[in-house]
Amino acid sequence: MIINELKGRQHAASGHFRIDYLLHRAYKAFYIRSDSMNNADAWQWATGGIEFSLGPRYGADKMTKLYKLLVEKLGVTGIEWLAI
Repeated sequence: MIINELKGRQHAASGHFRIDYLLHRAYKAFYIRSDSMNNADAWQWATGGIEFSLGPRYGADKMTKLYKLLVEKLGVTGIEWLAI
């Protein structure tokens, strides 16, 4: 797994990001375009990568954020993100 070059930084706004994570100890990665990224957003995007998220019922509703502890119980660990 790559070393997160943004360690210590809580926020980046480059527009394109790579999110690396482990799902039941298997390495996974994907690329995403977003206006900004922080550690909480990376954990949230990883839940979409495992096809588990609590999406909004209506377009105007906000997406429910999942807690790190719950995501780890689903088997996701070692989330790192990198602005590219």
